[in-house]
Amino acid sequence: MPIYISEDAFITLTLSAIETSTKYEASGLLLGYISGDIFYIQNTIPYQIAERKSDSVSVPRAKKKRMERVFDNYMKYRIIGEFHTHPEGNIELSESDKEFIRDRNYNLEIVVSIRKDECKSPWHYEKGVLSGSIDKYFIEIGCWRVKEQRVSKLTIRCPFAVGFDFVPPLKKKA
Repeated sequence: MPIYISEDAFITLTLSAIETSTKYEASGLLLGYISGDIFYIQNTIPYQIAERKSDSVSVPRAKKKRMERVFDNYMKYRIIGEFHTHPEGNIELSESDKEFIRDRNYNLEIVVSIRKDECKSPWHYEKGVLSGSIDKYFIEIGCWRVKEQRVSKLTIRCPFAVGFDFVPPLKKKA
């Protein structure tokens, strides 16, 4: 079952990971829609009020509820999940991640793993995961769905990212 990530969502996911870098986790909402068994992520909104640690991120429940209420009345897309990052971690869900997403009202979780790696890798798919390099970071993006308390991995597709490679800026002439 595929999940499609738009250009805007891809940029926000990767920039959220880079902003908090390899020290702290980031978290946010996934906005989009579901058509049949296909998920479309149109945008992502990082939580600015999150309490970040190297191995967890939390958002006060009252602040989350406020965001959900606003998006229910404001946006053309609905909240269909959340994302969080794994700095210097792997792309797989931890046991606490699985427990957390089973307890929520959403049925989709994206994990963005980021680590420093000077080797450049073009954006590509491997085993349903989207991965590649930006600047000095290697990033992997994976997605899981919760249905009837079972967690299963989805296949990510992001037409914007595949073949996408950051070109160094032109040097200014002196």
